[in-house]
Amino acid sequence: MGRSKERVLEERAAVSKVMEERAFTLKAFSVGIFLSFFLSIGAPYANMVLRGSYMALDFSTPGALFLFFVLVAIVNTALRFTERNKIRAWALVGVVGVVYLMTVVLPYLKGMTEFKTDRSLFLLCSMSVLLGVALLNLGARLTGRRLSLNSRELVVVYIMLIVASAIPTMGLSEYLLPILGSAYYYATPENDWANLIQPYIKDWMVPQDMEAIKFFYEGAPKGYGIPWGVWLKPLMYWGILLAAVYLTMVSIMVILRKQWIERERLVYPLVQLPQEMVRQEGGRALNSFFRNPTTWVGFALPMIIGSMNALHHYYYFLPSINLVGSTPLFRRTVNLIFRWSFPMIGFSYLINLDVAFSLWFFNLLALSQRGIMNMLGVASTEKIGIYGAANNPIQAHMGKGAMAVLVLFGLWVARGHLKDVFRKAFRGDPDVDDSGEMMSYRMAVFGLILGFTVMVWWLDAFQDRLLLLGWMGTGWAGETVETILIRKVLGDELTGWNTGNVKVVALQYAPHFRGYGGDPS
Repeated sequence: MGRSKERVLEERAAVSKVMEERAFTLKAFSVGIFLSFFLSIGAPYANMVLRGSYMALDFSTPGALFLFFVLVAIVNTALRFTERNKIRAWALVGVVGVVYLMTVVLPYLKGMTEFKTDRSLFLLCSMSVLLGVALLNLGARLTGRRLSLNSRELVVVYIMLIVASAIPTMGLSEYLLPILGSAYYYATPENDWANLIQPYIKDWMVPQDMEAIKFFYEGAPKGYGIPWGVWLKPLMYWGILLAAVYLTMVSIMVILRKQWIERERLVYPLVQLPQEMVRQEGGRALNSFFRNPTTWVGFALPMIIGSMNALHHYYYFLPSINLVGSTPLFRRTVNLIFRWSFPMIGFSYLINLDVAFSLWFFNLLALSQRGIMNMLGVASTEKIGIYGAANNPIQAHMGKGAMAVLVLFGLWVARGHLKDVFRKAFRGDPDVDDSGEMMSYRMAVFGLILGFTVMVWWLDAFQDRLLLLGWMGTGWAGETVETILIRKVLGDELTGWNTGNVKVVALQYAPHFRGYGGDPS
């Protein structure tokens, strides 16, 4: 009996250890979904209503990092602190309950708030969530379970947050939805879009109800429901394209992951910080990252300065700290800008020194080139849009050439790995190991082919061969050069195609494709 009981205890301990190391758990997905939903609502609200700083972009994730920081440093730390002591769990409920009583219940009873304003609703929701977490933690503690997340579960939550960052704002929704009805809403007798543009837009691409389009831009009257049926058809068709885009990007990521991470050993700054935050050290509630005073100095400095500058716009008696300066060069034709950018300081610390030097050197080289061209009177009046080097078309074309060389050189360096990938995909070579990938090389290659085929079919249905070429050629060049430049180089200059008004229509949509694939990572 003694041996049997001891064996049972050992098995339970082993199972418990395995459960602690699991990443894809219901708990992790629940937390990730909740925070992603919060980010997906809060980020567009901050952009379009509060007109504040961007918290979620397709190339930067400040909102995701902030929520993850709160989760790891405050919520998860408090839960770990109470795991081994029931009194601490009760104390946590008591503290949160008192704060909830003072900030929510008492003001409501005294008539100070009715939870109708954005601030009061945010306070109610946030405090209710904290109280709910404290109660769940107490229940888990009383039943012998744990509510805190292990390091692998936290990684899953962070991945969900950074993926969610690329969807609700600049990465997708803030581009796609406003552009759908723009050709109808902004049509006037003066621009004659009704004859020049609207006949060439497919019915399945945009909503067909003018009233719904008007209410989308101007706001619907009270009691007017959201006309889901009007928007369902175009969003479904655009969803096909977007699904193909994401499938293609994921497939490319799987194909190139080993080459980039294991062979070229590229550095990913967006990953390094969360890795330090989630690292567990023995039974400590806080690891060395959060116990390091330098961490909090680095956190406090930009927070204090940024908060002071932000509050200065509302309360002028508060001082503001100027972080930007400039020096005119080349007979005052260009300005060398000096900016204390805390995100760039942190980014430069995390990246490779050679990469940091290259960014600094080529920025100065481009500035010097612009100054010399200005002094010599070398200029171009070509219109290439508003992104990238829009004010200097010559450098924009140079940037496009540099991007092409970068892609071709990257493929040349990876040629050995790509041969292995295709040999595994089409021949099933047992010598090529793809067990560490999120999906097999065969699935990735055929996923790439499928996604690419769907994109070609969709754009062909749009009847825009120029946009199709731009997408196929360098559509993922991000904001390096505007998509209009891609269309000009691949369409007008290489093919000589003249598609008339269809081209004009495509120009309206082409720049916004850049946002969907701007950051495959």
